[in-house]
Amino acid sequence: MQCPKCNILIPEDSVFCQNCGINVAEEIARLQKFVKCDNCGKEVDKNTKFCKFCGNKIDIDKITKVNTKSKVSDKVRSLSGDKITLFIIIIALVLLCLAIGRLMNYSESAQTTTPEPSVETTSSPTIDVQNVRVINKGYGLQEIQGIIKNTSSYTCAEPQVIIYTYNSSGNRIGEEYVPIFGALSPNETFEFSIPVTNVSSFKVILLNYRLDETKLLFIF
Repeated sequence: MQCPKCNILIPEDSVFCQNCGINVAEEIARLQKFVKCDNCGKEVDKNTKFCKFCGNKIDIDKITKVNTKSKVSDKVRSLSGDKITLFIIIIALVLLCLAIGRLMNYSESAQTTTPEPSVETTSSPTIDVQNVRVINKGYGLQEIQGIIKNTSSYTCAEPQVIIYTYNSSGNRIGEEYVPIFGALSPNETFEFSIPVTNVSSFKVILLNYRLDETKLLFIF
């Protein structure tokens, strides 16, 4: 039902209005004895014909219609207000759910995308021996010349390259270490020259790095 004073909706069994605190039964009884003057708004006895405050003629039927219309309007406004309040609460709950959902998604994303401490692994440097050849210097003297290149993206510390030399009968007659001191940076090259004699062919051996790939080079 509706409070007879403040027009707010209250439970049917209410003794007092929860909004204005009026005794509902007493207020209803009082309103049944009095009406408000439609001119000055003062309460006057329902049986009086003229307002004792302003002298306006009291038309009970007119006042009753106005009060009924006013109550209906107040009820409509109250219902509209309740609907607006309910709508606002629903919107707030939806936004809260969306915020919680996004927070949970962010938390899960943060957990799944947080990188673990990475352990850097490096591959073995790749050493390539290029343009190896025997140069005859005269008087029986020769030189094995060539270029050693680090073709990887890693620094190669003290690469070891050995050249086996062979005579014309195919017998190995020497074992020459290429004198590389220090390290080779990525794409860095090192030119070498080793004096030899009576060499007909040779084989280049890369130690410690790629033992499965050897190069057998023949001069003739």
